Amino acid sequence: MPTIEVSHKDLTRLLGKEITIEDLENLILHIKGEVDEVLGDIIKIEVKDTNRPDLWSVEGIVRELKGILGIETGLPSYHINKGDYTLIVDPNVQEIRPYVAAAVVKNIKLGKHGFSSLIQLQEKIMSTFGRKRRKVAIGTHNLDLIKFPVYYKAVDPDSVKFTPLYESSEMTLREVLDKTETGRKYKHLLEGMDKYPLLIDSKGEVISFPPIINSNTIGKISENTRNIFIDVTGTDLESVSIALNSIVLALADRGGEVYSVTIEYSNDVIETPVIEERKLSTSYNKIKRIIGMDLKDSCIVDLLKKRRLSAEIKDNEITIKYLNYRNDIISAQDVAEEVLIAYGYNKIQPKTPSIYTKGGLTKRRLLIDKIRE
Repeated sequence: MPTIEVSHKDLTRLLGKEITIEDLENLILHIKGEVDEVLGDIIKIEVKDTNRPDLWSVEGIVRELKGILGIETGLPSYHINKGDYTLIVDPNVQEIRPYVAAAVVKNIKLGKHGFSSLIQLQEKIMSTFGRKRRKVAIGTHNLDLIKFPVYYKAVDPDSVKFTPLYESSEMTLREVLDKTETGRKYKHLLEGMDKYPLLIDSKGEVISFPPIINSNTIGKISENTRNIFIDVTGTDLESVSIALNSIVLALADRGGEVYSVTIEYSNDVIETPVIEERKLSTSYNKIKRIIGMDLKDSCIVDLLKKRRLSAEIKDNEITIKYLNYRNDIISAQDVAEEVLIAYGYNKIQPKTPSIYTKGGLTKRRLLIDKIRE
């Protein structure tokens, strides 16, 4: 399970409310988390949910805590500005690393805590959700140094040279895999390929060599970087989109202004990021049976709002709305779980079951997991 480090001072500033470590230990349970260790201002939190990359940052945790504390409830609100940025995808990446999504964030004030949170979130998403960069890899770059349009293409490994991040000399893509620590660690992801993926700008400057490493110029950011270009490449489009949304929303929660990027495939044109409402309708009686408690309709609606969702009950149907940075709301069981988390598992009186059953994943869940593999 992902363990992240957050600054207590930074967390309370983003939350807009002072909370003690003791209070935080109790509140973190509402996001399937646990305070693992406290070292001065640094709190180590284990997030026991591998399906929620949005929670692997202090910004994501604060977003959820605002709901639990009643500071902000219901669906979070985000605005994506129409950007004048284009990323052109060459068809020759199709058999190598076919999907890419991107975004621009301007006027962000990262500072020390924001920068470390961004890098940590990036790494946690790539290592866990991204299957050690095989499914998803993320790059963050200095927007001010990039000339658009940007090109995502596959090139001969010996045809291009650039200086990799934190290196002092130029290398070919093939040399990067052999001469750098990161290259050696992830070279197996490109094993057997005749061409390697590359992200370059209109000046021919290398931005990054995904999923391996950024350049040491455009691809290098710091706590003082104000304008950021984010790219996410991978083998699964939904995972790429979720990863991008998790990064973008964290930066938006720090005051960054988000702009879209037009992605031009040979057979399609899309804009990313896409932050939109989704909904799930299911049997209300089924939800109540799963919960096992006699809660009023208004109480259930309020509890779901605390989980940053919206809900409407009509006849025997409940309709849940959620933003698409969540991909873990699939069935009535998931909705019931959201209600119980907001209610507090510690408030539920334990009862010995009269019938013993063996739990397991549903056939639908098993199929979804297999397809995602």
